[in-house]
Amino acid sequence: MEKERRAEFTELVHKKVDSNLLVVVEIKMKESLFEPLNYLPDVETAFRSQRIEKAVNKFVDDVINGKIRIPDLEHVDEKQADKFSVHRLIFIYGVDSVSREISDNEQQSEICEQLVRNTFAHIYFERVLSREITYFDDFVTLVEGLTFAHLPALRKEVERFICQKVIEIQADMDPSFAKKLLLVSEKYNLEILKMVINGFLVDQIIGNSNPPKELVNITHELQQMAHEIRENENIENLVGAVVTDLQELTRRVRRVSLSHSPSQSSHSSSPLATPTNGSGSPSVPAPFDSPTSRFKRVSLA
Repeated sequence: MEKERRAEFTELVHKKVDSNLLVVVEIKMKESLFEPLNYLPDVETAFRSQRIEKAVNKFVDDVINGKIRIPDLEHVDEKQADKFSVHRLIFIYGVDSVSREISDNEQQSEICEQLVRNTFAHIYFERVLSREITYFDDFVTLVEGLTFAHLPALRKEVERFICQKVIEIQADMDPSFAKKLLLVSEKYNLEILKMVINGFLVDQIIGNSNPPKELVNITHELQQMAHEIRENENIENLVGAVVTDLQELTRRVRRVSLSHSPSQSSHSSSPLATPTNGSGSPSVPAPFDSPTSRFKRVSLA
């Protein structure tokens, strides 16, 4: 409420003690709040730095062409070593080198360091790691490897990549593929991907003529898939956590949808939540061939 009207409102409430008050509230939200990719590191819009991008691209070029020596990497047999250990050495040294190059011998801010790390991860994934993803198993292997190599910035880029693909193909996406992604996102704590897939499956549940039965069917399919993709450790806990989230989200969406009836909104023509101006999501070329479509968000009204 506007500051100049707060006293007026307080006086009204004092006068209406023991009376019933009907309060109509209009909530406006930016459309960008409902764009999943906006919750991942932003390296292409407001925080973009062409100077950093140029330095990172040059470093990656030098690594690919063998023009740069990575400390400690010369002591590693790349044919026998874990490839993610090699990626880790390159990534850590690359971020440090680019940070020192753009600092101009001045004191480097924490924000600048984070921007270099995010930009390096974005470019390194696009130019190097994305080439390793062709099938579902490649995605799982990459997420698992980066997790154990402790490279969260690169993990975020993999998550961005798969989220973009899911959003593009959502209208034609195979529900089985979505459920497999949901299990992986739960196991490796890919929260943004989990949010996108949950929205897709909740739409499927609510759109079914018998939502409770559909949820039971999805539960059985998840249990079977957990075995198929070799998630043998704590299967019950993994599937249980996924199903609990789906149940809770379905309940909330249905409750909001049912509560927004014409009789309750007759005092105002505005919806409960009115999106305002937002920005589009960045697009990254991907090796998956699939038709594109707009991301169908979960309906709140």
